[in-house]
Amino acid sequence: ITLRFLSVLTEQWPAVQAAEGCIGPAERRRRLLEAQAAAWTRQPPPDPIIAAGSTGSIPVTAALLAVVAKLPNGTVILPGLDQTVDAATWAAIGADPVHPQHTLARLLAGLEVAPGDVAVWSAAGLPETLPARARIVNLALRPAAATGEWRGLAKTEDHSALATALTDVQRIDCPGPGEEATVIALILRKALRTPDRRAALVTPDRGLARRVAATLRRWDLAVD
Repeated sequence: ITLRFLSVLTEQWPAVQAAEGCIGPAERRRRLLEAQAAAWTRQPPPDPIIAAGSTGSIPVTAALLAVVAKLPNGTVILPGLDQTVDAATWAAIGADPVHPQHTLARLLAGLEVAPGDVAVWSAAGLPETLPARARIVNLALRPAAATGEWRGLAKTEDHSALATALTDVQRIDCPGPGEEATVIALILRKALRTPDRRAALVTPDRGLARRVAATLRRWDLAVD
C-alpha cells in the first residue's frame, strides 16, 4: 500500500516535472555541485578554497570535497575526526552506518586518506578541546565490533589523563523522569542567572526535553 502511494513521487511527479520543463531542488543541487567540481578541475582557482564542516554524507558533496582537497590552494576541514582510532576500529566504523564517524570514514576512504594522515587544524582565539576528553568520548563511541577492546583499557590508558577528561563533569542519579527534568531545569536556570553564561540541553529523549521546557516555563523561562 505504501509503495503504491509513493508512486505519486516515483512515477507521477517526474512526469509533471518533465511536462513543465522543471527539476527539483535536489537535482538542481546535484547539477550545480557537479558543474562546480568540473570547473575547478579544469581550471583550479588561484584563490584559497576552504570546505569546512561537511562530512560528505551526500555523494555529490563528497565528490566536490575530493576536488577541493586536490586543489593547489584547497583545504578540507573535517568536523570532529577521531585521529587516534586504530585500523581495526576504523574499519568497523566504516561498516557501521549508524556510527557518528561513519560518513567521515566513507569520505576518507574515497580520498584514500587514513585518519592519522589528516593534519590537526588549530584556530587562533578558539578554545581547544581537551585531548583527554576527546579521547574518552571516542572510546565510549567505539562500534559494537570493537567494544571487546575495552577490557584492555586499564592497561593501555593513562588513568590520570582519563581523570582529567572528566574535570567539571557531574553525574546526578534521579529516581524518576520528573525529578530528572527538574534537576536539569534548575541547572539551566542557574546558568541563566550567571552573567555571560550560556547553557544547552542535548538529549535524544524528546519527552525529557518537553518536561524540562515545561518546568522552565514555571519560572517564566521560554527555551527552544
